[in-house]
Amino acid sequence: MTNYQEMLREMRESIDYKVEGAKLEFVTRVHDAMTAQGITQAELARRLGCSRAWVGQLLDTNANPTLGTMVKISEALGGSLDVKLRMPRKRQTSSDNVVPRPHSLAAKGAK
Repeated sequence: MTNYQEMLREMRESIDYKVEGAKLEFVTRVHDAMTAQGITQAELARRLGCSRAWVGQLLDTNANPTLGTMVKISEALGGSLDVKLRMPRKRQTSSDNVVPRPHSLAAKGAK
């Protein structure tokens, strides 16, 4: 593996990279929803009770909205916010297919 590939792998594993990716995904989905519904920044600002400039900053810069703000924006667009914890898939082994016997049956020697 080259130094560039190692550096890229390390960067993708960093918390900062993952945070920026999550923020970018949210802002992209907000923009897509606004476009699909024909909602302007001014209209979204009216629905949120904030300034159009703040909405513009959210969509154009390195904003860092709170979960509460993200929920409000999602609801203002008629949607909802889902936060998911993704766990790595466990490799299945042959022992994963073994069904353990209930303790009461094992104690009686049942087969």
